[in-house]
Amino acid sequence: MDANVTSTKTCKHCNTNYEGNFCPSCGQKFIDQRITLRNSLGYLFQSLINLDRGLWHTSWLMFRNPGKVIRDFLKGVTVPYFHPFRFVFFWLTLQVLFLVSTGFYQRVQDSINAQMGATTSASPAMEGFMHIYYSYMNIFMLLALPAMALGSWIVFRKKGYNYAEHLVLGAYTYGAISLMGLLFSPVLIISIDYFAYGTLLTMPLTFIYQTYVYRSLFRQNWIVLFFKSLFTFALFMFGFMLIVMIVLVIYMLSLSPEELKSFAPPKAGP
Repeated sequence: MDANVTSTKTCKHCNTNYEGNFCPSCGQKFIDQRITLRNSLGYLFQSLINLDRGLWHTSWLMFRNPGKVIRDFLKGVTVPYFHPFRFVFFWLTLQVLFLVSTGFYQRVQDSINAQMGATTSASPAMEGFMHIYYSYMNIFMLLALPAMALGSWIVFRKKGYNYAEHLVLGAYTYGAISLMGLLFSPVLIISIDYFAYGTLLTMPLTFIYQTYVYRSLFRQNWIVLFFKSLFTFALFMFGFMLIVMIVLVIYMLSLSPEELKSFAPPKAGP
């Protein structure tokens, strides 16, 4: 056989037959390998700085048919969709920026202090850490996504997806959850005194949506999937708190002895 003859490929997106690495009809790149941790990490840095087409289409489909988005992307159909790492980074960052810029977190902290009977403001050292916490919360949550992926990999290990593919699942899922949080944010800001009630409302919605995503992708029993969602989200929160604790320890190690003594918030008066 002539060595110069190139093989013909079929586009996974539009079914066009072509030669080369890109479909001439839709631009879909030819992908003939499974997603791995190595190529996912390499693509992460490239994708975060390149906002292109697919955001609104992907956002809409993540509520209408999330299983299709995830299955298509894992099969190599990537052209119609926003990359999962960009998707979660975009919506999570936008949500955190909105809440920080409106003073929401500070108002919540003030409300909690008032309910606990604190009569004075926190120490400068504590305020410094809270500034770091609120300013980089999106980064902390992104770093906790591997814990969510671990949870879904454990409970769905018989479905044949590897750990890196569960990272894609987690990124798309939490990106959509962040979008929901952004949509609910104005309501929470207006009713800051009812923040606890708002949290009691949004947390079940988070579990219900996550269950909906798993149902759309795996087609299992709703009740079973709900408890799997609880387990996965619990691992995610554990990862998040672990990262925060590591940052807190590093921050405390950077304080002087005097600042460290004043790190604890002041006690309320008699």
